[in-house]
Parts: sequence; structure tokens; C-alpha cells
Amino acid sequence: MTNSEQQKVNPLKSLIWLMASLCTVYYSNFFFNVFYNPNVLEPFISISLASFTYLSIFALYVCYVLPRKGVKNCEEYNPKIINVGAGAGAIAIVSFLIAIWPVWGFTSLWMFALIWKGFWELATIMPRGQFSDLGML
Repeated sequence: MTNSEQQKVNPLKSLIWLMASLCTVYYSNFFFNVFYNPNVLEPFISISLASFTYLSIFALYVCYVLPRKGVKNCEEYNPKIINVGAGAGAIAIVSFLIAIWPVWGFTSLWMFALIWKGFWELATIMPRGQFSDLGML
């Protein structure tokens, strides 16, 4: 497959992953179950939500505040900054999977992976993404 053929296939793959992710969220009633199902482990969902909030603030700090302060390379500014973000991300994912495990069991892993893949594929279709001109077809 040539490079131009591969570029034609990739938006279709992105849309397929996105649709699979949306179908998973819709047919599993994902958000209702996460927030209202009594089998969800509340302490772990709280840890997960706190970690995702920390990651969001951390990303804003690294991507917006540090460049405005004149920092060109965040790893030179603080060598442990990547490790802190990775640790918070790992805590968020593991605690979220532990929290939803009583609801779906082993299916939780597949559901989370599918939703995560759809989330990342969404970025290629958004404005200024790799396939942002998809709407012009």
C-alpha cells in the first residue's frame, strides 16, 4: 500500500474507531452506570476523577503557563515533570478500572480500551488534526 493510499484509509479507520467507541458508550449506558450504579467502588472513582482533574491542570500548566514563563524545554526546567504526569495517569487509569470492575468484570478492560482508542482517534478528525479537512469531502 502506498503512502497516498494509506492516507485515504486512515480517516475511515478513525471514523470506525470513533463509531465503535460511541456505540460502546451508548449501548452500555456507560456514564449512567459509572455515576449511579451501586456496584461502582466510590473511593476508587473519586481517586480516578481527582487524578484526571490533576492531569488536566498539569497539562494546562505545562502547555500554557511554562511557555509563557520562557521555558523552552519542560524536561530541562524540571526533569521529573514527565514522571509525575505519567504516574498520575497510571493512578487515574488503574483506579478507574478498579472502580468499574464490579459492574462489567473482564469486559471493563475491553470497554475502556475501545473508548480510549475512540477518544484518541477523535483528535485526528478535529480542526487542525491530521484529517481535519474530512468535512470538506
